[in-house]
Formats: sequence, structure tokens, C-alpha cells
Amino acid sequence: MTNSDFVLIEGGTFKMGSKSTDKVADVDEQKEHVVKLNSFMISKFEVTVWEWKEFIKANKMKMPEKPQWGWQENHPINGVTWNEAIAYCNWLSKREKLQPLTQKKDLISYAILKRMDIEFQLRLNGNMLLEEVL
Repeated sequence: MTNSDFVLIEGGTFKMGSKSTDKVADVDEQKEHVVKLNSFMISKFEVTVWEWKEFIKANKMKMPEKPQWGWQENHPINGVTWNEAIAYCNWLSKREKLQPLTQKKDLISYAILKRMDIEFQLRLNGNMLLEEVL
């Protein structure tokens, strides 16, 4: 990946979680609270099957279970665990001579979008989460 493959997501604050009056929200979705998110860079593209295979070969790992539609090299990888995704991010960061994922703030590394990041982006564009529409 090159620097042109990344876009800047401007930080800001937003409300995350569900109101206590929301009877269909799961326990881990409550309570609504304000979250501050720093600006961050993210790849424009999802990790492809081909890219994942490069990681798997380099680390002597196995591919996830093959989906019904099969593996297509230029399609996004799916069926990976959280820990495998973190390992991929750290492998790619080291390969690109970037800092691996860490608890320190504001380091440039390949990172995974968390729910907080997704909610922030949706709200930034005036969108609602699916559970808010239902």
C-alpha cells in the first residue's frame, strides 16, 4: 500500500450507545455517552483474498473456512477472527516499516475499524445505525 491508498477521517465527538429507554438495545449498547475520537488514517480498500493469502503464507497459517461462493483473489477476505485481523495489521505494519498496533495514541499503523469508528463515520454523514431505524 502507498500513502495515496489512505484517507483522513477527521476526529470529533459524537453520541455512542443507546438511550436507556431503548427496550430492544443489547446491554452492551447502553448507556448513551459522548465519545471523542481523534483523527485517523484508514485504507480506501478492504483487505483482499490475495493480500490475506500473502499474510497466511508468510506466517504459515491456514485460510479461514472457504465461503459458499469460493475465494476470488480481488474480493475482500471474510471469515477471519479479531486476533487474526490484529496479527495481519501488525504483520503489514512491520513490513511497511510502520509501528505495530499499540495502546499509544496517534501512531500511524494499519488499524481495524471498531464500532466506535463506524458509528462516528455514519453520524458524521448524517446517517443512522440500522438498529436506530428498526
